Amino acid sequence: MKNLSGFPYFEIQFTKEGFAYAEDEENQLLNYVGNKDNLDLIVISHGWNNDMDEARELYRNFISKLKAEIDKHKGFNKNIAIAGVLWPSKKFADKELIPGGGAASLDSSNEEGELLLYLESLKGFFDESKTGDKILEEAKSLVKDLKNKESQGEFVRKMNSLYCQAVNLEEYQAKEDELVPLNLENPQLLFESVQDLSSEDVDRNTSGASSINTGVDGGAAGIGSFFGSVYDGARNLINYVTYYQMKERAGKVGSLGLNPLLKKIKQKNSNVKLHLIGHSFGGRLVTAAVAGSTVNEAVEVNSLTLLQAAFSHYGFAQNYEKGKDGFFRRVVKKVNGPILISHTHNDTAVGIAYAIASRIARQVGERLGDANDKFGGIGANGALTTPEAENNNLPLRKDHQYNFIAGKIYNLNGDTCISNHSDICKEEVARVVKFAIDSNG
Repeated sequence: MKNLSGFPYFEIQFTKEGFAYAEDEENQLLNYVGNKDNLDLIVISHGWNNDMDEARELYRNFISKLKAEIDKHKGFNKNIAIAGVLWPSKKFADKELIPGGGAASLDSSNEEGELLLYLESLKGFFDESKTGDKILEEAKSLVKDLKNKESQGEFVRKMNSLYCQAVNLEEYQAKEDELVPLNLENPQLLFESVQDLSSEDVDRNTSGASSINTGVDGGAAGIGSFFGSVYDGARNLINYVTYYQMKERAGKVGSLGLNPLLKKIKQKNSNVKLHLIGHSFGGRLVTAAVAGSTVNEAVEVNSLTLLQAAFSHYGFAQNYEKGKDGFFRRVVKKVNGPILISHTHNDTAVGIAYAIASRIARQVGERLGDANDKFGGIGANGALTTPEAENNNLPLRKDHQYNFIAGKIYNLNGDTCISNHSDICKEEVARVVKFAIDSNG
């Protein structure tokens, strides 16, 4: 049996369609769960990752921090096991999310070549791979003439084709108005609007972060180079389409794959306590797992921890717009313990996606993407217009004694310890997870 920091460890792989990849993986976990009393099972999901090795490294690092926190607390008496979710995901064309700092090396002399490489790397990524690959190849043919207005308009049309195959527009419009279709009435103007995004727009989408670190070693390094040129506009559009494909896939894996597995676990052992942790789009995945779908009923869990999650800050909201509740509002009553949400102004990765969404929607507001804008991320602003989160804003700190209450949502500010979207393997973060597990008795 594998282990992470001494805890029994199981891996569960899912396909991009949302289904379990290998039945024997599930069986190993179910057999273990069925033979254990007083078990606390941590189910953790990665977000943007290019391969399983990166996800495994994330799990190793995070669980080692958690183990260190547990060891500090002599009264902590829990029988813990770990289930690591592995699912096909893709990174943005962004320094913070590309191995080797790819975006940091972009300049005017090689931007065209880098854009071509990025388009090529996306082949096989979209759910409808054959159609998607064809569209990507057609988009590549436009790159050499991208300074031409007609080519820019055609590039927008190609990205819209990818966008329409990535999401079910009719279904989304009925459920979640965070979705913003590309407007093809004036595609050249749309291209220009996303090309001219500035670092200020990204600041606004992270509730007014004071600045973007442009140093090579900084978590947001290279972001400044994504604004201004025609290649920047193209990358921003590709990122936008990629964002919604990942959003769709995370929902599928959560509601169609992980949700049924969690139910099987509870059928095997009704006393098992389930603690779900999700980073980035993994946050959406584990939340969707609790929520279920039209074919899978919601499932109860004991705690839910969202680390820089990539979905709307209105996800859990009540009556945030003309009597409308957030897409995941029903999840609140399905978590028997606390819901923890890390958020920080430093998370510019999610900020870019929401900045583009705001531009495409032509939102006119005081601050695009912040707490006053419909288009803002929960990993930047926390849960907004959510009664359970009122007066529950706390800092992420090494020395804080948390007293989490069941049924409450806690917005945990990570400005002082989380430097960027992926910087979650921290003592402060592991500490709140330990307290969440311990709050369940």
